[in-house]
Amino acid sequence: MLDRWLKCNERNPSQYLKFSVIDATEVAILSSEIREYLTQMLRRSIFDSNFLEKLADYLNWSNVKKMIREKVPIQETNKRGDFGEALIVEILEQFHGYKVPVYKLRYKITSDQRLPATDAIAVKVDKYGNVTEVCFIESKLRTRFINLDCDVATKGCNQLQNDYDSEIPAIIQFVATRLYESSDSLLEPFLSYMRSRIDNTDKDTFRLGLCWERTEWDELVLENLEENNNVNLPKLTVHVIRINNLKQITDELFNTLGIIELSDDD
Repeated sequence: MLDRWLKCNERNPSQYLKFSVIDATEVAILSSEIREYLTQMLRRSIFDSNFLEKLADYLNWSNVKKMIREKVPIQETNKRGDFGEALIVEILEQFHGYKVPVYKLRYKITSDQRLPATDAIAVKVDKYGNVTEVCFIESKLRTRFINLDCDVATKGCNQLQNDYDSEIPAIIQFVATRLYESSDSLLEPFLSYMRSRIDNTDKDTFRLGLCWERTEWDELVLENLEENNNVNLPKLTVHVIRINNLKQITDELFNTLGIIELSDDD
C-alpha cells in the first residue's frame, strides 16, 4: 500500500561522499485508503494488534479505544517525532527488505514520554535465519524550516554515534531483552550477532530519516552533514522524505487513532 503513495529512488549520481541518499516523494494524493493504512501504521507502532484483540475479549471495545487514545501524544513535537519514527520504520520494511523486531514506541508508559537512545533497530536475515545486517535508525521530522534546522541531520547522526560508541549500545541491549521476554525466534541469531560484533562490526549500518514538509526542504541540511568532520558513521544512508501538507496530515492521523474498529485491522 505504501508504494501507492511514495516512491523511493537512490540519488545517482550524488554529490555526497560520506553517505548515500534515498529520496522518497509522493506519487499520488493521500487517498482515504492510504490514510487508513497510515493510521494503522501508527496504531501498530504503539500497540500490538494481537494484544488489542486479546484485550477486547476481556474489555469492551470502548475501553480498548480509550487505551489507544491515551497513548496518543499530546505535545505537537512528540506527535511529529512519533510519526517520523513510524514512517521510516515502515519504509525500511516495505521498500528495503528489513524486519524491525521491536517497535520501541510500544514501550512508552505515558503518551508524551520521550524514550532515550537510538530510535530503532532493523535487521536482515539469510535463509538460514542468521542475522546478516543490523541497521541503526534515527529520524527527524520538520514541518517548517528555521535556521537551526540546517544542522538537524548532523544532530541526528551525532545521536546515532553517541549510542553506537558504547561497547554494547543501549538499543542493542533493549532489543535483546525484549526478544528474550517474548521468546522470539530471532533471539538466538541476535545474540550470536552480539557476540560476533565484539570483534567485528561489519554487519552494522545506519539510516537517518529526514521527514520534511516538501516546500520547506533545504539541501543545506545535507551539505552541512557532508562538511561536518565529527560525523564518522560507516555505511550511512540518509532518507529524504518530502511530503505535502505534513503538519495537517500528522494532526489528522493522530486524531483518528482509537476510532477505527478492530475488524479494520490487517
